[in-house]
Amino acid sequence: MRAKHVTSSLEYRYPFGAAPVGGTVLLAIDVWDEPDASAVLRLWTDENGEELIDMECTDIDGHLHFSATFVPEAPQIVWYSFNITAADGSVWRYGALPDRSTGEGDFAMGEPPSFQITCYAHARSVFPDWYKQGIVYQIFPDRFARGDDWEERAAEAVKHHKVGPTRAIVEDWYQTPRYKKDENGRIAQWDFYGGTLEGI
Repeated sequence: MRAKHVTSSLEYRYPFGAAPVGGTVLLAIDVWDEPDASAVLRLWTDENGEELIDMECTDIDGHLHFSATFVPEAPQIVWYSFNITAADGSVWRYGALPDRSTGEGDFAMGEPPSFQITCYAHARSVFPDWYKQGIVYQIFPDRFARGDDWEERAAEAVKHHKVGPTRAIVEDWYQTPRYKKDENGRIAQWDFYGGTLEGI
């Protein structure tokens, strides 16, 4: 028997990533070489323990596609795996790979590691509708552009910088940024280009 579930594929898991409380989560697994198989989705939460959900089966191009849905009711971590029952009654357990909770899984002897879904509660939005559809740029003044008095401002900033790695003023704007490390591998000095809000 072969099977496949990949947490990063919408074919097997929707939504991708974390899931909102009250929304529907779809989980699916494909099974080959066992035309009479059945499947159960095994969920686990610390609050409710184990829940088993029978999965619906669709025959797709010579393999079985099993799917099931559930609705998270509270912010929590949901762990899941799959139990595939073959025609002879043997149960094959499919879960995450060792030391993993995402990605493609595999069968395991005994209880496999579980996949993980983070379920979250929607926060009330404080943003206006025009902002939700907008594009926001995050820029770093030091590397964006210099104003007319950048040298004076940069020298003043370096002089008053007392904590952490030192700063070295870079005159050549086109020099690639770099940093120096000390003998222990910690950053000892950052380049400082002197970009200013006036330059922006």
